[in-house]
Amino acid sequence: EISLNIIKKTFSVFFDISVFKSIFLMASFFYCIPFTNPIMVQVFKLFILWGIVTFIYNFFWNKNFTFKKPDYLMIVFLGLAFVSCLVNYQSNLVQNVISAIYIFISAIMMLPFNSNKNIDEKAKEFKIFSWIAVSLTFVCAVTSILIFLFNFKYSYAIGFQQYVFGVFEGRLWGIQGNPNTLAQFALMSIWLSVAL
Repeated sequence: EISLNIIKKTFSVFFDISVFKSIFLMASFFYCIPFTNPIMVQVFKLFILWGIVTFIYNFFWNKNFTFKKPDYLMIVFLGLAFVSCLVNYQSNLVQNVISAIYIFISAIMMLPFNSNKNIDEKAKEFKIFSWIAVSLTFVCAVTSILIFLFNFKYSYAIGFQQYVFGVFEGRLWGIQGNPNTLAQFALMSIWLSVAL
């Protein structure tokens, strides 16, 4: 009976949408860092499988999906993404379908649709999600400031793409590989920090 309870708890954690969202957020962050990107490309294949299984489990088994009117616009967009794959079947159909599945999992799994949880539980989950985003952004921001203060300059190549650390062309290139990427995460973190 104890082992059965452990299996049930493991399944509940594995299929918990908030767990998926939190880990997906961290993985997305490392996906944007050039030197961890090649690893994360492989990891994201597992995320897609996990996302599909979690979606099927929660939608068909637990039936805890609730869609609001604005969410239907997202569903229409996702439907159009799949239709465009079929229309452009001559232009690498398999890769287009894989891209559409990536979009589907990224969009649907991030919607606040779990109807089995009360407002306090949802607020707690949102705070955890916010803490993860703000903490990761903070670490990257501090690292980037240290790169600037110590005038650290370094360049490296991944495949045919060249990346740099340091101040180049009047811009700070931190660990994200692109000055705009960390700026986008920072903007998102500013809004999320209001919830903390």
